[in-house]
Amino acid sequence: MKVRGWLLAAALPLVAACAHAKKETAAAPAVPPPAPAAEVAAAPPPAPVIAAPASCMTDDQCGTKELCVASQCTAITAGLAECQASPHFDFDRALLRSADLPALRRAARCLNALPDEHAVIEGNCDERGTAQYNIALGFRRAHATATYLEGLGVATRNVSEVSYGKELPLCTQATEACWAMNRRTDVMKDAQPKDVTALLRADERREAKRAEAAAAAPASKTAHGRHPGHPRAAPAGDTGGTTAK
Repeated sequence: MKVRGWLLAAALPLVAACAHAKKETAAAPAVPPPAPAAEVAAAPPPAPVIAAPASCMTDDQCGTKELCVASQCTAITAGLAECQASPHFDFDRALLRSADLPALRRAARCLNALPDEHAVIEGNCDERGTAQYNIALGFRRAHATATYLEGLGVATRNVSEVSYGKELPLCTQATEACWAMNRRTDVMKDAQPKDVTALLRADERREAKRAEAAAAAPASKTAHGRHPGHPRAAPAGDTGGTTAK
């Protein structure tokens, strides 16, 4: 009986200690769960790599729809300045000069790359000769230019010809340099032909007055066969009229 009482007395402190430990454990604050990891934003896709224009020295080193501009292959567009061409001509001639052919080849390349584009070939002359002769000569120059372009593959339907004769000069000085500047054709894309009828008729009236003045001049002339002060007459042209350029 004493032994059982002793064991009971010894066990009571242990039970009390366990109860105290459980109470302390229950009183401890709960540890919050860890926060979820933040979502990492997806990296943007890499930017597309744009190839640099190919370097070049001639148009032939570029694609069929490109021109070599400033040593770079450049796409042909409607407003590209390098597509323009203005070949010039010798006095009273309608033959293309070799120096102007590279520019015309470029113009043809542009027209072939842009099949919906239309080109107007404008023929021009210098001031010498009659208005009608120059109109005819301007047409011959425009036709020579159009024929060359068509030979390079430009569709005939995409080219039209017009002549302005001497009515639309770029330069108005009576010098050889100025006359040479005016003897030209202009390859103008999507241009509207200009009406020079009024200018042409005014020129014809001035020519008629000069002819009347020459017919009424005294028979006595200078040693050169011209009345003093009368404008120099142009020599006979290849159509029986007066010569243009």
